[in-house]
Amino acid sequence: NPDTQPFESKERGYYFVPQWNVLPYLEQVSQRTNTPGNEKYIDELLTIIKEVTDYHVKHGKVLDNNRTWFYFVKILLNIPNNKIPLEIIDFIPVWLDSKFNSTLQGSEIAIKLLPKFLTDNPEDIKKAEKIIDYITAFKPVPLNEERAKLLGRKEEFRFVIDPHWLDEAFDKYSESIGEKCSENVIKDLASKIRSLLTSEEDETYKSFYEEAEYPESEPLEVLTSILKRILLVKAKNDINTTQGILKDYFKDKYLYFPKMALYVIGQNIDKYSELFWEVLNTETGDLMMEKSLYWGDELKHLLENLKNFTDEYRKTLNKKIEGATKKHAFKEDQERDTALYKQEIYQALSHDS
Repeated sequence: NPDTQPFESKERGYYFVPQWNVLPYLEQVSQRTNTPGNEKYIDELLTIIKEVTDYHVKHGKVLDNNRTWFYFVKILLNIPNNKIPLEIIDFIPVWLDSKFNSTLQGSEIAIKLLPKFLTDNPEDIKKAEKIIDYITAFKPVPLNEERAKLLGRKEEFRFVIDPHWLDEAFDKYSESIGEKCSENVIKDLASKIRSLLTSEEDETYKSFYEEAEYPESEPLEVLTSILKRILLVKAKNDINTTQGILKDYFKDKYLYFPKMALYVIGQNIDKYSELFWEVLNTETGDLMMEKSLYWGDELKHLLENLKNFTDEYRKTLNKKIEGATKKHAFKEDQERDTALYKQEIYQALSHDS
């Protein structure tokens, strides 16, 4: 209905978003589709959702009405999962792409629609994974002149939904996502993070053991928090898949990912200590000790949690630590600085006399 198109109010710069008066009725119909004999209305409801969304897309996103999209999500909440095709789930990016506030539909999708598909049914999980991909998307937003001057750039990235709802959703559902979803979710999050990193050392000066005071301020911080939560659950429940993920992380050109691997291993040392020793015996192991500045907390906690040392393990560690010091060009008191560098690592190993 073109009459639901937002229009500018008399006060310039402000818009009025009308409500399509049939929407509450359609929601009531959806609430009755589980009643025998009413299943026939499901296809009609889905057709309305499809045709309105298609009209919006084909006419230059003319509708852009968050109330319409909000009611469409509410209708989907009442329709059985197996009746909702992937085609309908793929409308979510359209509903979230708005020049107005997307809180109504965004919160409903993240807090209610996502968990609806976190079941033991593989077809539901495919839909859940798509929803996770769509709600963790971000887009570039031009900055005003004052903020651009302050940040030294012309644009910044912002999530398509209010990050408050992302934080709440993944706080509630990370356990289910880590247990039920495939590694595709983790790969997608890593890909998004990789697109935000600007240098090899980017984000390595922060400890993954500390949550940002304002985790909603930057997409990179929010995505890091989400990835940590899901990956830790996956590490406890699917060792083979997690080992493959961590091995790839250790090979990544961005130090962020080896840092994440150390973080996960450090908290699951009984399951992944063999992987640590395997990696330590490679060139990545040399890099691990040489770049200890970037992986301070992560390497420290891992070493503190290591158990069952053998003479061979001690020999390997000593060799790597000695090798690392030779790669550093200490500028002032070389002997003292070398000893301090070693001691920072040995202190984390002090539980092994």
